[in-house]
Amino acid sequence: HNILVTEVTQQLRVRFLPSPTIIKKRIEGLIEREYLSRTPED
Repeated sequence: HNILVTEVTQQLRVRFLPSPTIIKKRIEGLIEREYLSRTPED
């Protein structure tokens, strides 16, 4: 999860600097809509 947040931040920082809280909320939304899934370790 932290790796994904770091990667998203790095990819977006040329456009804007998103807060980790916003990224985490968006990840949760994608999980709820089944665009992403959790691994057994999460």
